[in-house]
Amino acid sequence: MNEEITGIVLAGGLSSRMGEDKSLMDFKGKKLIEQVVEAIRPYVDNIMIVADNHEKFSFLPNVTMVRDFEPGRGPLVGMISGLEVISTSWAFVTSCDLPFLKGEVIDYLWMQKDGSAVAPWSKGYYEPLVGLYHRDAAIKAKEFFLQGGKSLNGFLKSLESENLVTKIDKEDILKSLGVDIFINVNDKKTYDDILER
Repeated sequence: MNEEITGIVLAGGLSSRMGEDKSLMDFKGKKLIEQVVEAIRPYVDNIMIVADNHEKFSFLPNVTMVRDFEPGRGPLVGMISGLEVISTSWAFVTSCDLPFLKGEVIDYLWMQKDGSAVAPWSKGYYEPLVGLYHRDAAIKAKEFFLQGGKSLNGFLKSLESENLVTKIDKEDILKSLGVDIFINVNDKKTYDDILER
């Protein structure tokens, strides 16, 4: 357990492509969000769920619940909402729909941290929801959002222009922790595919 890291799990999405709440869909006898929480719990000091409906996650023990400061505006807002209230210096930010996430990735990113954020990167794009963020990044992220920025990827690229983000080669993580680690369940086809494995 790293006492300097809070685990922030974003679960405020509308699941519009899925057609139902993906955070509560079953996978290996547990809810998808349970899989994520259990994967990261041994590696962080505490876990925070950012969502607008807290009651549906009452089955999760020992988690803090936080609301989006602007509901329905996406993961950038969710990350800011969590970072603004954490008590630790850093947060591992992820989403509720990564069934193959491994908590070891937190240690992997932590060993290479620098600046305001650490995130996997490949072919011009980040994997922002498997990333480490310093709590001070909330200030820059909110400025980015208020100036019309919408995506976490865009925010990381803005940090990159200030040399404040550490790029981690995504391929190195895949080799070390498995090729499935970044798979997220965005639609019914993906969900059906992982169930068939």
